[in-house]
Amino acid sequence: DFHWIAESKNKGVFAVGDCTGHGVPGAFLSILGITLLNELVNLEGITRSDLLINRFQGKLANALRHTGSEYMASDGIDISLCVIDRESYRIQFTGAMNDLVFIRHNQLDVLRANRITVSSGFDEPELFTQQEFEYRKGDMIYLYSDGYPDQFGGPRDKKFTSRRMHALMLEIAELPMDEQRQLLSRRLEEWMKGYSQTDDITVMGVRL
Repeated sequence: DFHWIAESKNKGVFAVGDCTGHGVPGAFLSILGITLLNELVNLEGITRSDLLINRFQGKLANALRHTGSEYMASDGIDISLCVIDRESYRIQFTGAMNDLVFIRHNQLDVLRANRITVSSGFDEPELFTQQEFEYRKGDMIYLYSDGYPDQFGGPRDKKFTSRRMHALMLEIAELPMDEQRQLLSRRLEEWMKGYSQTDDITVMGVRL
């Protein structure tokens, strides 16, 4: 997993990525993913979320095809990415497998990502779409990898599930950010109770 934040043209851009490879391939993809996002935003100045992920798809596919490794070329990145415009109070969201959770006044909404991974397996342009919405001061959004909801534990050795995670987010959304972090960690530890960690875990919360 990796998280990434940048500023360009008076807009904030941030993302959470989950590399499908493990070990060395996963580490390589994390470094490559961050490098490509930096190029697209900081050098090319792209601040439209769907264009960003579609260009990211093309650059990643090209890089993986030149690794010379069929194993590496079969890997990819699940990602959720937001562009926030503080002047218009609007947020763009584009996701590849990873959803976005938006909370306002104890009301939770899930913005669904496109159900495809950023990888070398697609040649068609404009695979990924954009969702845009208005925000208000005090709203919360969460980007996260599948590690938290997929963690096994509890009395019956089951996954934590997205349903439980969303309920927990509603429970903590009004709290200060550091308290939210502590409660997310504590609830996960209680759920695991001696079970091994299943996957990398990343949760990014943003108070708007």
